[in-house]
Amino acid sequence: MRHQRHTLLVAALVVAVIAAVPGGAVAADGLSVSGDQAEDGTVTVTVAENNTTVANASVTVEALNNSSYVGEGNYTTDENGTVTLSAPDQNVSVSVTATADNTTAETTLDLVAPTDDTSDISVNVTQADDGNATVSVTNASGAGVANASVSVSEAGNVTYAGADNYTTGENGTVSLPAPEQNVTVDVVAEADNATAATTVDLVAPTDDAAELSVGVSQSEDASATVSVTNASGDGVANASVSVDALDNISYAGEGDYTTDESGTVGLPAPEQNVTVSVVAEANNVTAETTATLTVSEDGNATESFGERVSAFVAALQAEGNMSGQAVAAFVVDNNPGADNRPDHVDPGPKEDEGDESEADESDDSEADESDDSEADESDDSEADESDDSEADESDDSEADESDEANGNGHGADGNNGNGNGAGAANDGNGNNGNGNENGHGNGPGPDDDSGGPGNGNAGGNGPGNGNGNGNSGNGN
Repeated sequence: MRHQRHTLLVAALVVAVIAAVPGGAVAADGLSVSGDQAEDGTVTVTVAENNTTVANASVTVEALNNSSYVGEGNYTTDENGTVTLSAPDQNVSVSVTATADNTTAETTLDLVAPTDDTSDISVNVTQADDGNATVSVTNASGAGVANASVSVSEAGNVTYAGADNYTTGENGTVSLPAPEQNVTVDVVAEADNATAATTVDLVAPTDDAAELSVGVSQSEDASATVSVTNASGDGVANASVSVDALDNISYAGEGDYTTDESGTVGLPAPEQNVTVSVVAEANNVTAETTATLTVSEDGNATESFGERVSAFVAALQAEGNMSGQAVAAFVVDNNPGADNRPDHVDPGPKEDEGDESEADESDDSEADESDDSEADESDDSEADESDDSEADESDDSEADESDEANGNGHGADGNNGNGNGAGAANDGNGNNGNGNENGHGNGPGPDDDSGGPGNGNAGGNGPGNGNGNGNSGNGN
C-alpha cells in the first residue's frame, strides 16, 4: 500500500488586517498561510504575501478538539517562507496562524496519520530442495524492506553455520546456507524501529549422491548397459565407471567410462560368457557390483564357423584347458554343415562299416562269378576291395587300369553302374550302362565316344566296358 499524499489546499484568508491608522482606518493586505502533507505524513506550512513567500514570519500550531499533536508549538519560517511539521501519530485537525509585519493569517489543517509500512514489518524463512534458506523481510504492503537488520541464532544445542547477523538486500532478502543437520533457528528482523521475529526448523538436505548405486542390464542382442543412479533413482551424469573382467577371461568391454546425461554407459556384447566387476564413482561416493554377461543365443549367427572354433580354442588356452579332443568334439557338435549335408555326401564311417564292407565284398564276388570270366572275377575282387578301402582316393585305381572288358557295379538293385576305364582308340565318357539286380554295370561297346576324358556316370570310358559302382542301388 502506498502512502497517499494529502495535500491541503488552504485558501488564503486575510482574517483581519488591522492597521493603526489615524482616524481608526484599517488597511487590508494580502498575507496568506497554507499547509501541504507529504506521503510520510510530515507537513509543510508556507506563509506568503501577494504570492511571495515571507521569511521570518511567526507560525503557531495548535491541535483542535482536545486532540494531541506532537507538532504543536511556535515556529519561524525559513528563507523560503516555510515551516516543517512532524507527521501526526493519529488523524488530527490543527489551527495554523501566521503573523508578519503586524498582519495575521490563519487556517485549519486536517492532518492524516500516515500508514507506515515499516511499522508493520514481517519476516519469514523458506528452504529450497538443496537445503539453502532465504529470509524475507517485508512491510505491511508485502514489499521487501531493504537494509533491514537480520539476526539468525540457534534455538537449541545444534550448531548451524548460518548463525550470524545480516543486512537485507534491495529485494529485502538474506540467503542462509544449508544445515549439515536438522536445526531450529530464531530469526529476528528490524527496520525503522520496527521488529519482527520467527522461529523455523531447517532440515538438512538428503544428499542423493551419498547413496549412489550401480546396476548392469543385458539386452537380447547381449549388449549391456551400466546404470548409475542416486538415492532418488535419478541417473547420475558424468559418473566415472570402471569395468574389469574376472577369472582371467578377456572381454572387449573392459575399460573406463563416463556416464551420459541419463547416467548410463553402453557395453559391447561378450564373445563368451564372462563375469565383470563394475565400479561407479561420483561426488566422492563409490558403488560397486558384479554381473555375469552371457553370449546371446543368436550371438554367433554372424560369425563364421572358423571364427567360432578360433574363439573356442582361445578360451581353452586362456583357461589352461587346451585339449585337441575337446576341440574335435566342439567341431563335430557345432559344424553348421552337418545339418545341411547333401544326400550324396558321405557322412563318414559308421560303426557297422566293417560288416557292410564284408557283405559288399561277398556279394560282388558272387555276382562277378556268375556274369564274368574267371579273370573278371579276380579283377573285380581286387577292384572292389580297393574301391571300398580307399574310397575316393584315386579314380584311376588298379581295377580301372586293368578292366577294359566289363564294368562291375557294386550295390543291391542298382540300375546304372559308374565305370572308369581307358581305351586305346577313343577317350571319352560312355553312355549309361545297365546294372543288374546285384549292382553289376555293363558299359557300352568300343565304338562309343560320346563324352570327354574323365569319369563317366554309369558308363565306360573309351572302348570296352569300365568298372563302376551302382548309383541307383546302394552302390559306392
